[in-house]
Amino acid sequence: MFLKPSFYDVRARAPGLTSNQVTIAVPYDGIIDLELKPPQAHAVPTSLSFATSDRTMPIVAFDPDNNPVTALGVVHFNDPKAGHYRAAVLSADRPLELRPFAFPECGDYITLDVAPSLLTGVSAAAVRDLGMTTSEDGVEPAESLGRQAEFRLTSLLAFGAYAAYSARSDVMRRLRAIKLKAINRKSQEAWVTILVGVTGYEPLKGASVKAFLRNVQALLPGGSPGGGDQRLRPIVNLPGTAYLTARCPLGSYSVEVSLPGIPPTRFAMNGMAGRVSTLVIGVADDGNLEVLQYLFKLGGGDLEETDLPLIEKAQRFFVAGRPVPASIIDALLDAKMTDPLTACLAGYALVRDGRREQFRGDFRKGDTSWNEYSAMQNMLNHFGNLCDTHILAGLCAPEDRHSYFSKALECGLPVFADGFRVLIDYFGKALDRYPSEFDRARRTLSIGTAYSSWLSREPQLAVQNGRFEPPPVQWRQLEIERPRIERFLTGCGLVTVVGDKGTQGAGTGFLVAPDLVVTANHVVGQATETARVYFSRADECRVTGGAPGDGILCECLAIYPEARVALLRLMEPLNSTFVLPVSELDHGKPGRAICVLGYNVDLKSSVVRKFLLPGFILAAVDEGETFDHDASTVGGSGGAPVLDVETGTVIGMHWGGMAEGGYKRNRASRFLRPFIWETAGQAEAGG
Repeated sequence: MFLKPSFYDVRARAPGLTSNQVTIAVPYDGIIDLELKPPQAHAVPTSLSFATSDRTMPIVAFDPDNNPVTALGVVHFNDPKAGHYRAAVLSADRPLELRPFAFPECGDYITLDVAPSLLTGVSAAAVRDLGMTTSEDGVEPAESLGRQAEFRLTSLLAFGAYAAYSARSDVMRRLRAIKLKAINRKSQEAWVTILVGVTGYEPLKGASVKAFLRNVQALLPGGSPGGGDQRLRPIVNLPGTAYLTARCPLGSYSVEVSLPGIPPTRFAMNGMAGRVSTLVIGVADDGNLEVLQYLFKLGGGDLEETDLPLIEKAQRFFVAGRPVPASIIDALLDAKMTDPLTACLAGYALVRDGRREQFRGDFRKGDTSWNEYSAMQNMLNHFGNLCDTHILAGLCAPEDRHSYFSKALECGLPVFADGFRVLIDYFGKALDRYPSEFDRARRTLSIGTAYSSWLSREPQLAVQNGRFEPPPVQWRQLEIERPRIERFLTGCGLVTVVGDKGTQGAGTGFLVAPDLVVTANHVVGQATETARVYFSRADECRVTGGAPGDGILCECLAIYPEARVALLRLMEPLNSTFVLPVSELDHGKPGRAICVLGYNVDLKSSVVRKFLLPGFILAAVDEGETFDHDASTVGGSGGAPVLDVETGTVIGMHWGGMAEGGYKRNRASRFLRPFIWETAGQAEAGG
């Protein structure tokens, strides 16, 4: 007979006889072994089954002796004894709630409830337009996948990517109807796809879903075809989503995703020939992100289509920090040739669970042949360009840990955050000598995520009424130093140059004495002879059309082009409590935390605001006379003081910036207290 691809329970019956029950997945080409037996003389049924409508959901059941049995979709007890059983569906989203069942009163076949579909927002109706049936117990997204419980938009995007790039052309027609950009399945180039979906109705307060998606951008590696800033485009047949597909470099790289209202974030990825790095991001109305990642093989591989939901469910357990059910681990390890990230996920899950020997298996060092008994060996032989492969090898073979971890660093950035933290813990400060992106990433590594992601730029903290906005958790040190830093904010001000035709320029300056202001030479260097210079300490002010309301008139004492410094004298001295302390020691060492106190000056918008801009010193240059830092400065920060967070003293003056590999890199003049007084003395003497 013809059977639709799905899961089926098979049982045989004959006059006076009954058999055990077996669950199979169709298509099935094996032999089904059923044993016919006479029914038991008493009324107790010969089997007991706990099942779900989604046969890829893991189930755990306990017999009357409290022995657990786990399986996917259905758990069978043959010849069960009477007593109390407990069972539940394992979910990454819900706590375990075991339901009691008295056997045989409960019957011999029990269907356990699963969570309803989690599709919401504008995408809920779209799945029906694609011909996908929906009900309380799930969604059937493709002909061969069966009903999926706890189905959500990120599930749909991930399955759609697999259908477009990996699945056979004669299956998954509903998912291919989403119509992602086609890629030549014979291509041996490396590709990346970024898919973003809005899971609610208003991901950014006051903005519609369409308006939100219009402003989603991705920054791809500059050296790759299609690199640079690109906007994602809508997926026409799936409202509430957008995507970008492009070629990517081979090996380790990172992509930056900018979502409105959320700090730009980078994700570690890996490019492989003939594969599509797939990043799926779901955005909730509360700003929380759900992130999944795949590395699909173009044109398919050995992956069974029914394993696709298992991979997705495994990611959810892993992301939630819960043990990945043992019934799923084997499927992940078997899928590595189609998606090697599945084996990495299984490896980290086994390490978390104290079962790393299962990943190592019968490892034979130096053997390059296929070893069906060692996932670790096969990963080293076939996916040795993945950083995580070597991290897992080091975790599972401690005798060679240093060698494997060192090789991991040569491969680039770990895709998994577990691996990233392992390298940080192992190498510690020695990581300073490794590639700069690794150092940047570890400073702002996202907390509580499964995949390595980090802030692309340091935060920009607006100042209002003398207080800076709360910093992110990575900069909790600023909260500790808040009283001291906010006192320094009062000594930082806006320097405005006003000519006969209005504002000629503006920048930042700071007090080093009650009547002395330091700023960058370019802020005042182009002023005309009749121009007037003002200094205002307001957190927010207007600069077009004349002097700011509370501006104090200044005179330019001297300009020092080599140091890029200009000294201004206030015509009305201020209170000495506003003076910023200048360091007498050299604290401009790479790795030190700093803060830039600057303004964002845009002469087109008339209003400028004060910001606190934290960052780190990257390097000393020009024989130590200047240093580079990565604070996210804004236009108008030229002349801003650079504070050492630990000592609370000024160690330099910011004067410019540049882009390097998609990151902000700025430069500041280093100066110490003796320099200030020597410079001021020369200016007084007309030197």
